[in-house]
Amino acid sequence: MTSKLRANMPFARYLEIPAQSVSGLKHLRRSPMHFKHARENPKPPTPAMAFGTAAHCAVLEPDRFGRDFVVWDRTTDTGRAAPRNGKVWDSFLAKAQADGATVITADEHAQCLALQRAVRSDPVAAPYLERGLPEVVMQWETDDGRKCKAAPTG
Repeated sequence: MTSKLRANMPFARYLEIPAQSVSGLKHLRRSPMHFKHARENPKPPTPAMAFGTAAHCAVLEPDRFGRDFVVWDRTTDTGRAAPRNGKVWDSFLAKAQADGATVITADEHAQCLALQRAVRSDPVAAPYLERGLPEVVMQWETDDGRKCKAAPTG
């Protein structure tokens, strides 16, 4: 059996690894049919999940956060956030997608930075973040040749 650990791997790259994930195998706890259904019908992320991904990146990978998340901060004449539709939005979104970035609102960006400051200034968490490696991915092959992967979280 072969195995390896890789640090600093972006989640998008993790998803590209041709192996069965531990989270995918969790569906087998219910039944093989649940596993098959989940694999053939992936759920799109909810807004809360998308925000969690941005916050996770801001805290654990601040350099990548600045590159991979762009802020939609357009406002209308009344000072309210501009809607996410129309030519300006379409152009902004197309550029973000071409750059491999995810669009977040100014409020979401501010919340992510507040979480980042809070966690990174915490006297218990800060030393671990200074010495630890973010986004460590495990890959292994079982005795019968099946490729597996995991990206453990706290």
